Order: sequence, then C-alpha cells, then structure tokens
Amino acid sequence: ETPERKGMIIASSMEGGGVLDLIQIIKLSYDELLTGGRPAGTLYQAFGARSGGAIPTVALVAPDPEDPRKPRFTATELVPIFTRRAQDFFKPIPMRAPKMFLSQFFNLVEKKLLDPDRKNAQAAARVQELCAELAQKVPPDWKKAVDSLSRVAGSRWLTTRDKKKAVNLCRELAGDHPDLKPHTDAIETILVQRETKGLLSTLFRREVMHAMDIVRNRWAHSFMFNPEVPKNTYHQLLGDLRLSDALRATYVYAYNLTQQTAELFMCRPSDFLSDDPNTPRTVSRGNDLLKDVIMGTTAHPFGYQPYITADSEKVLTDKGQLQPALSFAMDLWYHSPDDIPIKFTFHNTGDYLGSSDRKQDWKNLTADQKQERAKAIQHEYVEDGVLGHIMNQTEMSEQSRYVETVTNLPLRLLLQKRNGGEKDNIFSFTPRLVPRTPDEVGQMPSRDVLDASPENLLNIINAAFRMLREQQEDVLREHAMLIDNLHNLGQMSDEDYEHFAEVNRQEQERVRLSKAFKEAHDHGRMTDAEYEAAMAKANPAHNPYSIENFEKSFAGLVDELQHQVRNKSPFTALNLRNPF
Repeated sequence: ETPERKGMIIASSMEGGGVLDLIQIIKLSYDELLTGGRPAGTLYQAFGARSGGAIPTVALVAPDPEDPRKPRFTATELVPIFTRRAQDFFKPIPMRAPKMFLSQFFNLVEKKLLDPDRKNAQAAARVQELCAELAQKVPPDWKKAVDSLSRVAGSRWLTTRDKKKAVNLCRELAGDHPDLKPHTDAIETILVQRETKGLLSTLFRREVMHAMDIVRNRWAHSFMFNPEVPKNTYHQLLGDLRLSDALRATYVYAYNLTQQTAELFMCRPSDFLSDDPNTPRTVSRGNDLLKDVIMGTTAHPFGYQPYITADSEKVLTDKGQLQPALSFAMDLWYHSPDDIPIKFTFHNTGDYLGSSDRKQDWKNLTADQKQERAKAIQHEYVEDGVLGHIMNQTEMSEQSRYVETVTNLPLRLLLQKRNGGEKDNIFSFTPRLVPRTPDEVGQMPSRDVLDASPENLLNIINAAFRMLREQQEDVLREHAMLIDNLHNLGQMSDEDYEHFAEVNRQEQERVRLSKAFKEAHDHGRMTDAEYEAAMAKANPAHNPYSIENFEKSFAGLVDELQHQVRNKSPFTALNLRNPF
C-alpha cells in the first residue's frame, strides 16, 4: 500500500524595494527554469508582500482568464513587463530631490511658523459658528456689529490690534445684552487663545508666504510621479479582479491613514494545500480590487501621493518599516492544522549596510582593532547626523534591518517549534548592494530605489545574477524542497518529479565541483590551464539550467537597455534624482 504523502505550507515573503524588486522576479524566473517553466505562482502555497513586492506577488496569484487554475503571468513574463513599465512609472524629473526638499520645507515652515490659517483653522471656524448663532439672537441694530465681529475674529490674519477690537466688542455686546454673555464669553475665550502678531510682522509673513507660493507653484511642485500611469497599467494587466480571485493564500500590507494602522489585504483559502480555485476563501474587508491593493501598498511617500481605494474607505501609503512575515505566519499557523509544517522564503531587495560583510570583518578583528573600529563608527555616526543618514539611505536601511531582526527571531523560534527542528525553516535571498572590489563600484544599483533609468536597470539585472551565483547552493536547496512538496501534494507527476530532482542533483554536483576546483586553484594545487579545463568539463556550455545560460536568455532585454543608454543625451547626467 502506498504511504500517504504529506505536504507543507511554503510561503514566499517579498519585501518592497521599488525597482529593486526586479531582482527577486529574476530569481523566481530561475526557479521556473529549474521546474520546466512551471509558473512561480504555483510553487508556493502562500504569498505575503508589501510595497513594490506586491507587484509581482499579486501578478503571480492572479488567475488566467482562460484557465482559472493557472496564473495569469509567470515570473519570466514579468521580467520584461516590470523592466519596461518601471521606466514609465518613474520617468526622470529634473531636479526632483531639490524640488521635493524645498517644497516640503516650505510646507513645514508655512504650517508651523507662518500661516495662521493652518495653526488656527479650528479656532477661526468655531468663532464663525458662534457669530452665526449670535446673529440670530441680537437686535437688528447689532447685526452689523456682529457681522464685523465674525469677519475680524474669524480672519486668517488676526493682528493684535484687531484682536483687542474684537474682545472689546464682545464685552460691549455682553454689557448691553447680558443674556448673550455665554456666546460672547465663548468667542472671547477663543480670541484670547489665538496667537497674533503686530501689523508689520503680519505683513512680513504674508509677503514671505507669497514668495514661497510663487517658487512652489511655478517650479517646486512637480516632484511627484503621475499615479495615473501605474493605475492604468494595473487595470490593463489585472482588470477588475479582486482579492477573492487570488489562486493562493495572499497577504499584502499597507498603511491606512484614516485609521492610523496597518491595513491587511488578505485572501485565505480554507485549505492552504489545495490548488483548486473553487476552494472557499475568506477575504479582508471590502474584497478590494487587486489593482487597488497594489496602488495602496506602493504609494511610496517619496514618489506618490497617498492612494484612495475605489470605495473611498481607505487612504493608503507605503511604510518601509512594515515587515509582513511574522504577521501572516501567525495567520497561517492559526488557520492550518497543527501537523502541517510551515516554511518561509524571504525574497529581499537588499540594503546598503553590507551587514553580512561587516559581521565577517568584525569577527576577524583583534581586540585593539575592534576598539579602534568602534570609535571610528561612533565618530562617523555623529558626524553624518540624521540628515546624512537619510540622504545616503543608511537611516531607512537601519530601521528596516532593526525591525527585520526583531521580528525574525520569534519567527524562527515559532517555526522551529512547529516543524520540530531548525533545518530549512527559512530561506533568505538577499542581493548584495555594497561593492567588495573596486571593479564592482560602478556596477551596483543606485541608492535611489525609484531610479528606473536604463543604466540602473542594467545594474539591477547584474545584481540579480550576482545573487544567484553567490547563493546558488541555497537556490538549489530551496528548489529541492519546492518540488518535493509539490510531488507530496500530488501537484507534480512522478515522471516530472524524477526529472527535476535529477536536474537539481546534477546542478548541486556542479556547484560542489566548481567550489572544489576554485579552492584547489586558489591554494596552488591546480594550474590555470587545469582549472579552466576542469571548470569547462563540470559546466558544459550546452547545459540549459546553468546560471550562465539563464543570463544569456535575457540578452534581448539587456541589449534594449544598452541601446537606450547609448542614445541618451549627455545632458541627462545633470538631472539630480531623489536620493532615497
């Protein structure tokens, strides 16, 4: 009798990173290659994402209109779509960073220091309400005075002199008509609390605000990208599909400004292991359109205005520090049988800290060197300051890293307890964005995660293949887990499983041999000629599953980007882009 096969929930968690999410789309495309073109949306049982990670995540779980069991897009199809559409989403805006900083600085100064209307809007509105009530009760000969009181006391620019006049008028009215004293006292209380300036100070502030408005309206206002471009794109790609149409368990996170809380967009099937699109589903409130889900979570505050959903119930923005993995891991845990293991794959977009290299470097230091390095770090941190860290992306990377490390520890412990061991509970794929050699300095992606220039897209594609080469062992170990699970769930035939398992074994053997040959060559046990011959034999040019041949499959897209670079005007180099 054939023993019952037992599957598990393997969840993909995709971090946001603007155009850097192209890296993980390419990684998922390689997973598809190793599995004979099987769509990445069918390799995992659950998907979680935020920000730019929601774009591929939602696209991969959206059903094909002709076959509802099949995803509408493969990761391989998404690579050129994402690359080309990103250039439309983030068209270069000359002097974008100065415009953004200047406009927001003006807004802050105006709101906090200059504009009394912003500071006293509620007080002025309340005064006008009270004056309207008062006008209904005063004798006819006082109506003109009350109108004057309303106009002066509710004025945007209330001077000290006008404030005194209004207070005296309130007292005079209360003296003549004691029954109106509650209303006049209320108006007087608000007037006393309102901050006022002298006439000259008021005139000066008005002129300064007028000058700022001229600069802002004529030059500094156009630093945001046009949200209609991605909105129309997502409508073309996803139509009117809703969360309930998602083929797998899906969790997407944004920040809701109306509720001041994280907003979860969720589709939870009653059976996480089933690939039947008719499986009953529980969805989050509103069963939002998939295009709204993406628009809401990708409303990056440095690039797009907050997004209002179609039902006007939610005003959404992107918060870079949100880490969805622990949250949706608990949902999977709570709503699945206790005997089903849960595994996670983190598809990260990297950071600008070089944390793994720093950890290794620190381990190799002596005690004296550590003391010297610690003082240097302290001095650099103080010297750069908060603004410097924001400008060079360090502050946001450190905040994300802080939240990530705080949440990942309990997640690891939870999965260890659930799965009865530590092995392969979490795979983490993170591209390296910090150069290790002088040659790599010009090959790293821009620190501006919204930079969709052809030069930066080429560097991002290079970063993707660099990550695949540096983490190839983990890629293959995860691939073995994915196909084992699909086979155990009855979603991959015995014949296909044996074929792809053999592909995996052969690729792992090539990786092992390549490492052994490199080590022998580095230690002088193998000549250059012997090393090249051994590597050529271990990695035949015709191998369709090699990373080298996989990279060549994107030659057309790379040529397209290189052609754009060659045809660009040299004056575009003067465009100052958003440093974030």
